[in-house]
Amino acid sequence: RAVLEEFGQVLDALDAAPPRGLVLRSGKPAGFAAGADLREFDGYRDADEVASLIRHVHGLFARLEAAPWPVACVIHGHCLGGGLELALACHWRVAHDLPSTRLGFPEVRLGIYPGFGGTLRATRRLGGPAALGLMLTARTLGARAARAAGLVDAVAGPHESPDWLARRAVLAGRRSRPGWLAQLSNSAAARTVIAPLILRQTAQKVRAEHYPAPFRLIRHWRLDGGDAARMLEGEAREVAGLLTGEVSRNLRRVFKLSEMMKALSSR
Repeated sequence: RAVLEEFGQVLDALDAAPPRGLVLRSGKPAGFAAGADLREFDGYRDADEVASLIRHVHGLFARLEAAPWPVACVIHGHCLGGGLELALACHWRVAHDLPSTRLGFPEVRLGIYPGFGGTLRATRRLGGPAALGLMLTARTLGARAARAAGLVDAVAGPHESPDWLARRAVLAGRRSRPGWLAQLSNSAAARTVIAPLILRQTAQKVRAEHYPAPFRLIRHWRLDGGDAARMLEGEAREVAGLLTGEVSRNLRRVFKLSEMMKALSSR
């Protein structure tokens, strides 16, 4: 939460003194961003409070996306969950082709789905079926696979400078645009046909009463996929309910225990 508050202050400063362009990168050697802090999740019990926080983040990311100056981001290492949602709000994305670079949405493993605008921007860029496939499986992609999928716009080789590629993109004012096939896949007609197929495939793997998040994600896209405002409001409402529910609390506990076991086994 403190990082998000500082991010808002940075945006205020940039609005007051507009730059020629902005390159967003992480100074952490481990990666761009691994997502939200799970410890903060455990402190939330009120779904309305969580929905309010999600709407606040929506506003921050919308400000970045609507910036009149070009915005690029440099991705190295892990770019997951909220970190990838932030990257998707930028106008141009450069990924460093390193073994550690992985992009994806792991939220479903925690009993939720992307809530910081990820369902809107991922389906808009990749197309509904491809984006849902990424979110429902929680799989991660390397730099070149992410470029092929449409998550990133350029890849810097292991010995190239991703910072320089991002700088060039900003100076050239580059802004990526989704293809027409991606747009077509989000039409009402396409959602009506495709969503039941994805729902049936998902039901063959998990049960809705045990793992509601995948089913709510599919319903969210089917009902709201053609409307940006409804997609964002649907995220705030549905993710808040899931996050404060028993299933997500239990899955987060399992995740933290598995991480503890990994740490103990590596000693």
